[in-house]
Amino acid sequence: MQNQEEDETLHSVLSDIREEFFSDLNPEDIPNSDISDVSESEIVQEGEAMLKQMEQEVTIDSKIDMQKKQSESAIEKNHNFMKEFVKTYKEDSNEAKRNYYKSKLNFDVSDGAGKVKLHKLLYRYLEGLQWVLYYYYKGAPHWRWYYPYHYAPMISDLGAGIVDAFLGGKNTITEFKTDVHCNANPKPYTAFQQLLCIFPIKSLRVFLPPEYL
Repeated sequence: MQNQEEDETLHSVLSDIREEFFSDLNPEDIPNSDISDVSESEIVQEGEAMLKQMEQEVTIDSKIDMQKKQSESAIEKNHNFMKEFVKTYKEDSNEAKRNYYKSKLNFDVSDGAGKVKLHKLLYRYLEGLQWVLYYYYKGAPHWRWYYPYHYAPMISDLGAGIVDAFLGGKNTITEFKTDVHCNANPKPYTAFQQLLCIFPIKSLRVFLPPEYL
């Protein structure tokens, strides 16, 4: 008797659920105009395309995260180097500068070959200063010129005799040295190309479409 009552109660609950949540619409009653004409293969293709795009975005994010970590590591390394540099400079400025050039630019200013490389570095740095002045006051003298080092020289190495030592008595640099990485195309870079030159790595994912990453 108890089991029969439980069955009737369960049947009543299921009936209530069916009436409240289940549709009594017959699929055959749906007009053809309301039925999607997208084939199953098209749905599969669209799904695969979305999956591929998601995989590309994950790959891009992974690359950017790795580059950010490398950048943060390099910043920390440089910070530690500069703390040691300042400490050494207070005790022996020449030794501090020697360590700077050897660590950052891979040459030793205590030997002849290193002094030649230092002279070249100083001249190219002066070229950079002159290029910037031209850019803002007269227009870029050479759109493909670039400073070929990641680090600047110590400003004290320029000294007071830079005009005689590096410019041959001239007041300005009018001819800019180029190399194989600097073609002869005189046309300016586009605004997009200039933007790419100065973009921080962490901004790439935000502003650039995937095909440019």
